[in-house]
Amino acid sequence: MRTLYDYPLLLRIQQSPAKTIAQRSIPQLRAFVNGYDRLRQIANLNEITERLHKQPPLSRFLERRHRVALEDRHWSSLFTLTSESETEAFEHFFEAVSAYERTFPLAKNNVPRYELRKRADEGYYDLQLWFYDLLKDPERHLNEVSLRCIRCFIEGYYHCKREHGLAFTRFEQHLFFYCNDLSTQLDLASPFATWDRIFAWLHPGHARGVHLIDQFLTGLERNRHIKVLRPAAMVQEANYSTT
Repeated sequence: MRTLYDYPLLLRIQQSPAKTIAQRSIPQLRAFVNGYDRLRQIANLNEITERLHKQPPLSRFLERRHRVALEDRHWSSLFTLTSESETEAFEHFFEAVSAYERTFPLAKNNVPRYELRKRADEGYYDLQLWFYDLLKDPERHLNEVSLRCIRCFIEGYYHCKREHGLAFTRFEQHLFFYCNDLSTQLDLASPFATWDRIFAWLHPGHARGVHLIDQFLTGLERNRHIKVLRPAAMVQEANYSTT
C-alpha cells in the first residue's frame, strides 16, 4: 500500500529547518515527525486505504529506483549509504519523496486528513505519559539513541500542541523551561547551538547515547525538582557505560 505521511509538514520542515529541527538530518526529521504525530491520527485512514492498497510503499519505490533490496533495513539507510554527509542525505530524501509524489499523485479525496487522537482522559495529552515508552525503546521512536533526537521529538510534540491550542501540562512546562535554560548557558548567536549540543559541550567527559541522555534527565530532576521514571534497561546501560 502507498506510504501515507503529512507531505505539507515535511515541506515546512525542509523550507525552515531552523524553526523545527535546526540541523538538516534524516534522524532528526523522523524524530520531529514522530513527536508531532504522537497526538494525531489519520481520520480517513480506512477510507483511503481501500483506494490506495495497490500503490507501492515508499520503500518499494526506492528499491526500484536504486535497484537495491532494502530487506529489513529502514528506507532512510539508503540515503545515508549513498550520501557524503547528513545534509546531502537530507536533500536526497526530499528529492526521492518529490519523485514519489509525482509518480503516485494523490487525488483530493485520498489526501490524509489528520485529527487529534480521541481519548476520554485529557491526561492522554501529556508528554510524561509518553516519555517512559520513548526511553524504553528509543530506536523505535527516534531512529537513533541520541540526545539530539530526543530534542527533535520534544520539539515536534510541542509544535503540535501549540498549533492545536493544547495547554502544556506541568511536566511539559518543567521540561520546556529546563531546555530553555540550557539554551542560554552559552551566549552564542547561532541557530545551530541547540540545547542538546550545549549540554553535550558542557559535559565533555560523558559518553554519548544513553549515558548522555541519562545525565540530561538527572539535570532535569535536579533543576526542576521532579522525578523522571527511567526503564531499568536504560539505568543499567547508563551505569555500565561509566564503568
